[in-house]
Amino acid sequence: MSNQNEKRMKAKELKRKNIIDSITRLEIFLRNFDPDEHGHEVPLRLQRIDKLMESFETVQSQYEELDDDENFALENVEMRANIEEKYFQVKAGVLAKRPTHESPVASTSTQAMPPRLPFPTPLSNVKLPTITLPEFDGDFNGWLHDTFLSMIHSSTEISSVQKFHYLRAALKGEAANLIQSITITAANYSVAWDTLVKRYSNKRLLRKKHIRALLKYPKISNNSVEALHRILDDFQRHTKVLQQLGEPVEQFSSILIELLVDKLDDASHSAWEESIASDENPAYEKMVEFLQKRTRVLETIMINRPNPSQSKTENPNSGIKKKNVTRVSSNAMSETDSKVYPMCPACEKQRHLLMKCPIFNEMNVQDRLRVVNDKKLCDASKAAYGACIYIRSEDAHGNVKVSLLASKSKVAPLKPISIPRLELCAALLATRLFEKVVAALDQISSRKYFWSDSTVVLQWMKAPPRTWKTFVANRISEIQATTHGFPWLHVAGIENPADLLSRGFPAYELVTCDKWLHGPSWLHGPKEVWPTQNLPRTELPVEELEQRTAAVLTLQTSAPHELFLRFSSYNMLLNVVGWAFRFIHNTRSKNIRIPDRVLLVKELHVTKLYLTKLVQSESFPDELMGPSILSPRTDEQHRKKCTYVYLCALAQKRSILSWQAT
Repeated sequence: MSNQNEKRMKAKELKRKNIIDSITRLEIFLRNFDPDEHGHEVPLRLQRIDKLMESFETVQSQYEELDDDENFALENVEMRANIEEKYFQVKAGVLAKRPTHESPVASTSTQAMPPRLPFPTPLSNVKLPTITLPEFDGDFNGWLHDTFLSMIHSSTEISSVQKFHYLRAALKGEAANLIQSITITAANYSVAWDTLVKRYSNKRLLRKKHIRALLKYPKISNNSVEALHRILDDFQRHTKVLQQLGEPVEQFSSILIELLVDKLDDASHSAWEESIASDENPAYEKMVEFLQKRTRVLETIMINRPNPSQSKTENPNSGIKKKNVTRVSSNAMSETDSKVYPMCPACEKQRHLLMKCPIFNEMNVQDRLRVVNDKKLCDASKAAYGACIYIRSEDAHGNVKVSLLASKSKVAPLKPISIPRLELCAALLATRLFEKVVAALDQISSRKYFWSDSTVVLQWMKAPPRTWKTFVANRISEIQATTHGFPWLHVAGIENPADLLSRGFPAYELVTCDKWLHGPSWLHGPKEVWPTQNLPRTELPVEELEQRTAAVLTLQTSAPHELFLRFSSYNMLLNVVGWAFRFIHNTRSKNIRIPDRVLLVKELHVTKLYLTKLVQSESFPDELMGPSILSPRTDEQHRKKCTYVYLCALAQKRSILSWQAT
């Protein structure tokens, strides 16, 4: 520890000692209290004890910031607990010395009432709204230190145990877990409160949090009033908190302007640069005034702009009907002002989308499937395909919540492909999207389900990839590797929210579509009401399944000559047969014997011809025995019968086959 820190700590310790001595003198005052002599001092003593406690809180907090050691922190927690307990005892004693002017009836009624929060009520005849404590979950932006301090902690009408209960009720999540193990007692209240203050009133950490929030603020993509309001409010909130923490925000004007400009959309950025063309050193306050003025202008424009969703009325005096003008929107869909839809196939009475038909929505799943099949509405789209992921959560009371987590869509390739292949691409897209979601989330449920409305794709997944053709096999292999261990289930096309992506559903209706935002209705119920999977097995044609075909080749082989089975080396076989031929020659021709101890080249050549002829007699008996040996080009009938029609005899006497060029 540096000498400067030691000096600071000694100064804080001296101030703290003076405060403790003052509280001790108040204890002596209570012990020697005489109503006639000291009664008029009670109000002054009450004010004094509150100021002493505030001074102690300030000095103690500054003292604790000088050292981050854990043992040092524990010692100070104990110190805080002792001083606060002494403060409560002294203040309670001083309050007890005040003369009471309340009647017995009023006193009794007050005791019968539950403890109330100590709010000053100068307007006793006016009924004020009930003020509830905000909840704190550990987010530094919602730290309730000042609110709880003024409403509960500093109250003299609430006991320490009641304060502890109020504190527990105001916490949740990480903050609640921080003091979960502390038993609710009067003495432990100060321990719990100091633990929270130590954790969430760390000025250095608060400064770091707010500075990072400014640096990592996302860039707004459009020039909307809501986006400009949001970024302006957030920047103002962070800068004000930093200013309260002692940061010289006024000196960071240029830095704040650059940070804020970097997060604006292009139109707002250009407007800002034009407004400061003649100002070389604009202040941050000028930037704030510019954004406030710009939001007011945009709000005025939006108010004056007619609502496109409202139907356009015609002038009754004109007597001329306006024609519906078709216009092309940014999502490559054509729409008309009158929004004319085809006749609903379910109710057959009104023109609207099938999913917006009240009669269709009241049907069960089987009746919906019947309508879809009877009207032949289940043709898949060849224009696009998509996938979406939902997260389903259930609390201890059985309440289920389903929310859209991620989605992705793609345009179908320019080269036309079959509907089953497009549905397979959609399943692969869902698999890859699932991988990215799992990598992005720290915690995800171990129960995962994959759904597809394609029976062909589901049948593909039940077999090994090698069963199918290359296009299908490659994609099935990746899907099976990624989703191994998780079931693939069937869902009807009309119940599949991803089907909306492939049919060009308008964006302005997509954001309000309940099936898109929260999935099909049965997903909110227990697993027993999910679609049944006992679908009838239908044999699909091989062309649609794209099953790989295999060619089978049968061969009839015969055992090789036993001479080739006796030797494992060709050179050994050649030498042995060559010496056998010499033995035969020397035996038959005694007058012309060959006395050499090695085989001659001529002998080796004759041996090779013999072995070749022996092999060819086993493999090409027809070619050697047939007339094609003598005239292979003239015997057409034998040429059609033989396998190797271009083999001919190398020499008629030797009957050796060789390739003949054509």
